[in-house]
Amino acid sequence: APVLAAAPALLTQGRWKTLVEWLERLPARMRDAHPGMAYWLGIALLPFDPSRARAALSFAYHEFKKTGAVEARWRAWCGVVDSFVFDWKDFHPLDEWIGEIENEPGRYGGSVPVALDAQVASGMFMALMNRCPQHPDMERWAQRAWDLAIGGADPALRIKTGPHLLLYYTWWIGDLHKAELLLNALRPYAEHTSAPPLVQTTWCAMAGAYYWMNADNPACIAIVERGLGLADTTGVHVWDTLLCGHGAFATLTSGQIEP
Repeated sequence: APVLAAAPALLTQGRWKTLVEWLERLPARMRDAHPGMAYWLGIALLPFDPSRARAALSFAYHEFKKTGAVEARWRAWCGVVDSFVFDWKDFHPLDEWIGEIENEPGRYGGSVPVALDAQVASGMFMALMNRCPQHPDMERWAQRAWDLAIGGADPALRIKTGPHLLLYYTWWIGDLHKAELLLNALRPYAEHTSAPPLVQTTWCAMAGAYYWMNADNPACIAIVERGLGLADTTGVHVWDTLLCGHGAFATLTSGQIEP
């Protein structure tokens, strides 16, 4: 279908809502007959409505799994994990999706294409980080994520993985030295104006956590304000709650609130 062929270009141009409108105008029976349409609808909804995105991506995943569309299946899996991360609410259902990886032949990688290995590794790290940080393989997946973020060949995946890894080292582990190394390595990519709005707002939220934990309240407040400004201009509001929380704590601890 022409809309499927146009979908990657539309998303690259930041025309997420245009793609949603196109796909939603199609009859539901047509979308149900073509899981690729459900996939692209889910991806386009991620920055604005993660819950709806998850429903579409879950449907696409199971349909791709039935038909043996291996690469499409794992791309949909990554999208489902992203929907939980962006929603930032109930992570319990991630158990099912972690199981999809752990039940693969050879305990991961049995049917994951080599071309998608890095993306799936990034997704598995974020799934375990948020749902099961005590997992016996957590350290291994965190190291995979570190290798991707610091030296990976895909800039888009580096700046997608990096902000979550930054939060992991800042809050989960408390390794602020490693967090600082990561912050300095990725800042030029994540703060560049060409970075997608979702990447930029995610970065602001996670970097805000780092600055607050380091008691650098002015830097925290500045990046929170930048993130909220980006959300207002782009319509990507998935991190507003986290940004506001960091800003409020930084303002309180800096003594800027009048008694």
